[in-house]
Parts: sequence; C-alpha cells; structure tokens
Amino acid sequence: MQALIKSVFIFLLIAFLVTGSFAAEEKTSKHILILASYNLGMKWDDSIISEIKHQFAIYMPSAVIDVEFMDTKRIDPNATRLADLKAFYLKKYKDRHFDVIISTDTDAFQFLLNNRDEIFPGTPVVFCGVISFKDEMLRGKHDFTGVMEVFDINDTISLMLKLHPHTKLIAIVNDNTSTGQANRKIMDAAIPELVGKVSFEYLDNITAEELAQRVSSLPEDSLILEMTFNRDRNGKILTYEDTTSLIHEASSVPIYALWDFFMGYGVVGGKVLTGSSQGSEAAKLALRILGGEPAENIPVIRENLNRYEFDYHELNRFGIPIASLPADSMIINQPFHSRADFSDWNLSGLDLSGRDLNHSELQGSNLCKTNLSRSFLVQAVISNALLIGANLSGAFMPGVDLHGSDLSHSDLRSAYLPISYMVASNLTGADLSDSYMDQTMADNSTLVGSNLNGASLLAVKIGYANLTDASFVKAFMNRATFQNSLLSGANLTGASLVGSNLINATITNADLSGADISESRCHGAEFVGSRLINSRLTFANLTDTNLSMANLSGSYLGFSSLDGSDFTKTNLGGSNLENAFMHRVRLVGADLSGASLPRAHLEDSDLSCSDLENADLTGALLSGCNLTSANLNGARLMGADLSLAIMNGAFLIRTNMIGAKMNWADLADSSLTNCQFTRSELFGANLSNCDLTGSDFIRAYLVRTNLSGCTLKDISLDYADLTGANLRKVQMSRARILNVFLNEADLSGADLPESYLYGMTLKDTVWSKANLRGSNIILLNFLDADFSGADLRKVRFAQTYMNNTNFAGADLSDAVFDTSAFENADFTDANLQRIKYDSIALGFFAASKLDGAKISSDLEMDLEKLRSGNTT
Repeated sequence: MQALIKSVFIFLLIAFLVTGSFAAEEKTSKHILILASYNLGMKWDDSIISEIKHQFAIYMPSAVIDVEFMDTKRIDPNATRLADLKAFYLKKYKDRHFDVIISTDTDAFQFLLNNRDEIFPGTPVVFCGVISFKDEMLRGKHDFTGVMEVFDINDTISLMLKLHPHTKLIAIVNDNTSTGQANRKIMDAAIPELVGKVSFEYLDNITAEELAQRVSSLPEDSLILEMTFNRDRNGKILTYEDTTSLIHEASSVPIYALWDFFMGYGVVGGKVLTGSSQGSEAAKLALRILGGEPAENIPVIRENLNRYEFDYHELNRFGIPIASLPADSMIINQPFHSRADFSDWNLSGLDLSGRDLNHSELQGSNLCKTNLSRSFLVQAVISNALLIGANLSGAFMPGVDLHGSDLSHSDLRSAYLPISYMVASNLTGADLSDSYMDQTMADNSTLVGSNLNGASLLAVKIGYANLTDASFVKAFMNRATFQNSLLSGANLTGASLVGSNLINATITNADLSGADISESRCHGAEFVGSRLINSRLTFANLTDTNLSMANLSGSYLGFSSLDGSDFTKTNLGGSNLENAFMHRVRLVGADLSGASLPRAHLEDSDLSCSDLENADLTGALLSGCNLTSANLNGARLMGADLSLAIMNGAFLIRTNMIGAKMNWADLADSSLTNCQFTRSELFGANLSNCDLTGSDFIRAYLVRTNLSGCTLKDISLDYADLTGANLRKVQMSRARILNVFLNEADLSGADLPESYLYGMTLKDTVWSKANLRGSNIILLNFLDADFSGADLRKVRFAQTYMNNTNFAGADLSDAVFDTSAFENADFTDANLQRIKYDSIALGFFAASKLDGAKISSDLEMDLEKLRSGNTT
C-alpha cells in the first residue's frame, strides 16, 4: 500500500511539473508517429499505445498521434517484406513531418535504425520494448533514445523453484520470431547460473499441436515458463491468449510468464513486464524531447520496470499460499482486491477498511453502511451503486467513477478523490469535510445539507446541482464551476472561490461572509438575502446579478463588473466599489453609507431612496442615474459626473461636489445645505426649490441652471457663472455676490435683502419684483437690467453704471445713489421718496423717464432748478 501511495504521489508531482513545462508548446500542435512492430489487437502493443496516448492526453492534449502497424507477428519481416514497407512509407509519409517517433518492440526499432534518415530525416526516435539492447546499436546514429525491455528471468525462475522446491524440469515455450530469438539469447545467458538446480527444455520449433501434446506429457515435477509463441513452425499465427489457453488446457503443471499480457488465462504468475510501464516511460521521454531536450542527451532507460503478479485462481489450484509470495505482489482475480469485479454484488455492511480495490468494478453494487475507510479505490468504477451511510473516510480514490450513485449520509471525511466522476450522484447529508476533490465532475448531483467544510475543490465542476443548505466553510474552490446550481441557504463563510463560475447560480439566503469571490463569473446569479459581509469580489463579473436585500457591508468589489445588476435594499455600507462598472444597476433603497466608490461607473443606474451618507464617489460616473430622495449627506462627489442625473428630493447636507459635473441634472426639491460646489458644472441643471443654505458655489458653472424657489442663505458665489440662470423667488438674504456672472439671469421675485453685490457687469439681468432692500450695490455695470416692481428700499448704489435700466414700479424709497450713473433709465411709477443722491445722479434723474413716479419735494425742487438752469 505504501508503494501505491508513493507511486500516486510521484504521478501527481510529475503532472504538476510537466504541465507547466509544456504549457507553451500547447499553442502549436505536435505530431507524433507510433511505429508498432505488431498488429492492432495484440495485447502487448495495444497496452503500450494506450498508455502513450493516455500520457499525452494528460500532459499535451493538443498533440496529434498517428499509429502505423508493421504486422511482423503475422507476416514474416524478411528482406522483401521490409523493402515493401520502406517503399510504402516513403510514399505515404513523403510530405508529412513528425516531431518525434515512438517505436514499439524490436522490429520497428531495427527498421528505424536502418531507414529513419531516409524516410523521416531529422526526426528524433524513442524506442521501447527492445530486448537485448546494446549501446553499439546506436553507434553513428543521432537522436535515438528509449526504454529497454528488461525482464527478470533469474528472479522469476528463483521464485518458481521457491514455490515448487521439488521441480526437476522447466519447459520453456518460445518461437523463432525476432522476439523469440532475442528471448532465446537472454535465456541462454541465464541458464548456466542455474545448472545443477534444475534442467531446461526448449519447446520452440514445433507446431501448435505438437506444443499441446508435449506439455500434456510433462511429468508432475515440471514447470512451464512461457516466453512468446506467436508463430509456430508452420507459420500459424497465435495470439498471446491463444497460446496460454492452449497450454493451460493441455497441461496439468503450473505455468509462469514474464509479461502481464499472459495473466488471467491460466498463468500462475511471475515477475512480469507490463506494456503500460514501457508506454509510460517512452511517452515521458518523448515529452522531454518535445520540451526542447535533445534526444541524444537523454540516456536510455535500463531500469527494471517489472512487478510480481499472480492469479488468485491458479494459486488456489496449486495450493500456493499468498503469504509465500513476495511483498507488494499484485494478485488478480482475488476477492476484494484491485481490479476485482463486484458489479451488482451485495456488499452492504461489510468491513472493507484499508482494502486495495484499485481499478475494481463496483457498478450497481450495494455498499450501504459498508466500511471502506482508508481503502484504496484508485479509478474504481462505483457507478449507480448504493453507498447510503457508507464509511469512506480517508479513502484514497483518485479518478473514481461514482456517477449516478447514492452516497447520501455517507462519511467521506478527508477522502482523497481528485479528478473523480460523480455526475448525477446523491450526496444528501454526506460529510465531505477536509476531503480533496480537485477537478472532480459532479454536475447534476444532489448535495443538500452536505458538509464540505475545509474541502479542496479546485476546478471542481458541480453545475446544475442542488447544494441547498450545504456547508463550505473555508473550502478551497478556486476555478470551481457551480453554473445553474442551487446553493440556497448554503454556508460559504471564509471560502475561496477565486475565478469560479457561478453563472445563473441560485445562492439566495446563503452566507458568504469573508469569502473570496474575486475574478469569478456570476452573470445572472441570484444572491437575494445572502450575507457577503467582508467578502472579496475583486474583478468579479456580476453583470445582471440579483443581490437585492443582500448584506455586502465591508466587502471589496473594486474593479468588478456589476452592469445591470439588482441591489435593491442591499447593504453595501462601508464596502469598496472603486472603479466598479455599475451601468444600469438598480440600487433602490440600498445602504451605501460610508462606501468607497471612487471612479465607479454608475451611469443610468437607479439609486433612488438609497443611503450614500459619507460615501466616497470621487470621480464617479453617475450621468443619467436616478438619485431621487437619496441620502448623500456628507458624501464625497469630487470630480464626479452627475450629468442628466435625477436627484429630486435628495439629501446632500455637507456633501462635497468640488469639480463635479452635474449638467442637466435634476435636483429639484432637494436639501443641499452646507455643500461644496466649488468649480462644479451645473449647466441646465434643475435645482428648483432646493435648500442650498451655507453651500459654496465659488467658481461653479451654473449657466442656465434652474435655481427658482431655492434657499440660498449664506452661500458663496464668488466668480460663479450664473449666465441665463433661473433665480426666480430665491431666498438669498444677506448674500455676498462678488464677481459673479449673471448675464441674462432671471432673479424675478428673488429675496436678497441686505445683500452685497460687488464688481460685476450684468447684462439683460432680470430683477423684477426682487427684494434687495438694504443691499449694497458697488462697482456694478447694469446693461439692459430690469428692476421693475423691485423692492430697492435703502439700497446703496455706489460707483455703479446702469444703461437702459427699467425701474418701473420699483420702490427706491430711502435709496442712495453715490457716484452712480444711469442712462435711459425708466422710473415710471417708481417710488423715489427720501432718496439720497449726488449731483451726478441728479443729472441722470433729470434725463430719465419719471412718469407717475413718487418724488420727494427735495428731489422735485432740485430737478426744477437743474432744468431751469438755476443751480444756486
């Protein structure tokens, strides 16, 4: 078992290293030719080729593999046959290029030694299955390396004599093919060391019938060692299975072999060589070459790759106890052993803990309440089986097939089952805590109420599954797929879902507090009512996602895409949404208090009735968004773009909008007290009936802005541009209006008592019925101004110039005209009683229209004197 664990660990380590090494090569498909000595259906070649393809499927799946069979077992590879093959291959592969050639067995290897440079010039060769390899074979050859076929004759014969100490004769079954001749050479070299212990007899130049007759007459103290017998003396072709079955049926003595393809047909066993080991090592060498390593720099593998393998039925037949076998021997046909077939068996309630059931067939079996803890089930097939309440804790089961099985309420704690197939399985109430399930497929499965706390689920695929109320506390699920799955009520606190696929998943009322969902894809997912407190969603794709009534307070959603998502009544308090894309997002009634949204894209989003108090929206893009009745008190909107935004009834107390763009925004009926609008743009904006008390509009751009009915008490307007602005009926008592642009502005009915106006030129400004009582107007130029019906009582005009000014019906009683000039002024029906004026003003009054004006006697007298020329 320890050897198995070690081998799997080495396999996974190689997988990790080689995957990285060949990532770049995947960009361009590599072309590989497998030149096989024998024919399709020969178990030996088939196992080599299968393992080569398996290795490439894992480490270089884009590789294109061609297989060419020389058929040398069925057709004698004489000079004529080899010449025909050469001519055929020259024509067939004339315009083909291969990046590497892998040859299997001696005939293909020898053919490439003689013809590679002509048929496949420059292509590196990896050989395997070559018996009696010698270094001089490669003398003068370049780009050849490979795997020797080393079988243990001495170890196998020693084992045979140990298990059968009274043996006197070993009959060696062999043929005269090139493989058989190579076998004979190796056998001849080994026999001298065994002389005196046992005698040997070759059965190698006979027909199949003679072979059957000869083995049937062997004495009881004999053994048979089967080498290869694929062509008899008459040219009859036999498969490995044919030969073994023939000998087994004819003989009553034990049969041993040196290759695994004889196993299962009547051979007791031996120290056997496997085609899969040859194919695996050859593939690894080929991958190294494709990775850029020169073939001639890679030494030929000469290590013994054999293993002890026995047949349980044959051991029983000859009374050989398992205890007498070498340690770590593989036993086939053994109950509860690897590669066993328990399909449709009833194994419920059995104690199979720690058993080696690798590669076993358990499909359709009943394993309810069976104890399989710490068992080995590598690539076992347990599909459509019943495992209700089974104990698989600590089981080692990579690549297991559990599809369609019922594992409800089973114990899989700390189980190791990566790359497993669990599609359509039932894991309701199962305990998978601390299990290792990387790259497992479990689509369409049911995991209701299952426990996966601390589990490793890297790149797992659980789409269209039911995971209601499942627990994934601190589970590692990076790059996992939960597309269209149901995770309602699931507990994912502290879980890592980086790069995961949650598209269209339903995760309502789930708990993802502290989870990391960065770079995940959540398009169309449902998170309604879920807890995502202090979670991370950096660079996540949450487009068209429903997060209404969810709690994302303190979470980080920076740089994420949230376009078209629903955050209605969602708690985003204290969250970070910097640079997030939130076009057309619905945030109605959402809590964004204290949230960080600098440079966030919120264009055309609905934030009506949302709470953005003390939120940071610096540089945010909010054009066209709906902020009706939103709470923006204390928020930072510096440099934000609110063009065309709807902000009716919004609350913006102490809000910082320095440099913000609010062109055509609608803020009607909003509370904007003590706000900062310095250098902000409000072109065409609607701020009607807003309370702007204490706000700062220094250098703000308010062209054509609607400020009608606003309260502008204690505001700062220095250098603001209010050209064409609507200031009708504004409340601006004691206003300071310095260097403000008010051309074409309409201040009809505005209330500006005791205000201070200084240093401006105002053209076409309308002050009709405005209240400027007690104000100071200094160093102003009024061009075509309209003060009709205005309240100008006690107003002081100092150093002011007015041209084409309309004062009709205005009340100027007690006003002061100090060094001021007014050309073409109209004072029709105006009240000029008790005004104070100097000689300059008097001259202009004399030239003004005064029809129906109320004039004090002093002014009337002075005007008569001036008109009569009597100035004394």
